[in-house]
Amino acid sequence: MRSVLLWPALAAAEYVLGSPAWAKGPADPGSGIAAAVAASHESGIPPTPRQSTAAPMLPPGPDAAPSAPEPVRTLTQAITLASTDNPRLASQRASASAADHRVAQARAAYGPTLDVEGSYGLTSDRNDTILGTQSRQSGWASSAAAVLTQPLLTFGRNRAGEAVARAQSDYGAEQLRFVENEVLLTVVTDYVLVIRDANAVSIARQNTAILAKQLDDDGVRFSVREITATDLQQVQNRYAAARAGLAQAEGQLGASQAQFLRDVGAPAGDLAPPDLLELPVTTLDEAYTAADERSPLVAAARARERISRGQADRLRADWLPQVDVRGTAAVGTLTPYTDDRRTRRLQAQVTATIPLLDLARAPRVAEAHDANRADWLLIDQAMRENRASVAVAWNTLASARTSLGWYVTAVDAARAAYEGARIEERAGQRTTLDVLDLARDLLNVQNGYNAALASEYVARANLLSAMGRLDAASLLGGAPAGDRPGRGLIQRGDVPLVTPLLRLLDLPVLSAGDDPRPITDPGLATRVGAALPLPADRPELHIDPTTPDRPPH
Repeated sequence: MRSVLLWPALAAAEYVLGSPAWAKGPADPGSGIAAAVAASHESGIPPTPRQSTAAPMLPPGPDAAPSAPEPVRTLTQAITLASTDNPRLASQRASASAADHRVAQARAAYGPTLDVEGSYGLTSDRNDTILGTQSRQSGWASSAAAVLTQPLLTFGRNRAGEAVARAQSDYGAEQLRFVENEVLLTVVTDYVLVIRDANAVSIARQNTAILAKQLDDDGVRFSVREITATDLQQVQNRYAAARAGLAQAEGQLGASQAQFLRDVGAPAGDLAPPDLLELPVTTLDEAYTAADERSPLVAAARARERISRGQADRLRADWLPQVDVRGTAAVGTLTPYTDDRRTRRLQAQVTATIPLLDLARAPRVAEAHDANRADWLLIDQAMRENRASVAVAWNTLASARTSLGWYVTAVDAARAAYEGARIEERAGQRTTLDVLDLARDLLNVQNGYNAALASEYVARANLLSAMGRLDAASLLGGAPAGDRPGRGLIQRGDVPLVTPLLRLLDLPVLSAGDDPRPITDPGLATRVGAALPLPADRPELHIDPTTPDRPPH
């Protein structure tokens, strides 16, 4: 007779691994859930239904929203919903679009500015004369002037301003990618943890039912003096502990469901086994290379360095002259006391401004240089942190995949040991404590197996996030988050023919250049290798109760 302790492990495994991407092996009517149900019928204990991952739905109040979101059932739905409606992601998307408009502002500096000024006022003068008398003059007069200023040569000021604006726009785009990777990593983690905690509740509930039946059976045996009071108290102790563990598991499931609602924006329904998240690399070195190229953390650090470099270039350009063309059209009066007689002026001039003395300029340039060097070094730090994240996720993934096969063997062995101990207990060869200890061992390996399943998937998500590939475009297809409508407005400040020509003339003289900064950190010359080899494919996780001595995968 098979023990019903097989049910929790099978329920957890087949619920989480029900999709073809997770579970492999031929269908066998003598294995899986069907075998667990048959075993439970043979033992006389009905199996506990699988714990639903759906959060309890409260009745809507009088001020409830007219249409609540439908429960999420697949990972694709969760990612789609979070990528469009998550408030943090939407806020960052708006911030990135705001940064795009700075490029248009910077390019507008190449074009002309036109100022119009008009006045109408009363002038009253009282003048003393030599004879001791006074003369008075008063009247109303008006004037108007239009001043057109066109920068001609700024010797790199405008080019540096545009470089800063473009770097700020790129920084906003990389910050958006970084936030999107963080948000979707949280969503994937929440999704997996709800499934893990639901399976933990199923395991705890079935364990409680098994101990309850054993407590009833031992109560009958104690009444006929087949066991001692100590044996019965040991079972009572384990049953009470199982009830406490069940309460904790249910509370943890409720907390995971609340976090899921917070991050996804919809309650968790009966969640299907997670899909997506296929790794595009096969070795840790490939993962390092992909992370160096696509990581939003590293890209944002590079954009930040470009911002401070452009600001330093802008300050260095202040040492040089600036040439502007100015045109003025003015209409006024001959005297400030009457509008009867007018004067009109048209004036065009070229103005050169040459800075001679500014004692604060040199310290400002030195400060900007040191700030740029600090941002340069932060690129190395970002690469260190990102490579560490890649290595941690890779080794966690490898260890989780390796442990899953051993957990399969452990569950089979613990189940066989428990079933044998139950038979030996009835024959007087085992004590009640021996049976309870083996039941606890089986419960522990079932929970360990369930946790390893979640750990394997979360490690994959962490690895993709470190490589910059945990975004909606990579997972679901479509345009990347960085491709925003606001980026098409960067040339809104251009003046036809004028802006392209002046950009060619405005060559920087004292610029540090636009080339990417080289990596100078010697620590980045070494890459940490994998502690464990990563299996080429996820291990077969099909549990077959008919082959308890199957070797580990």
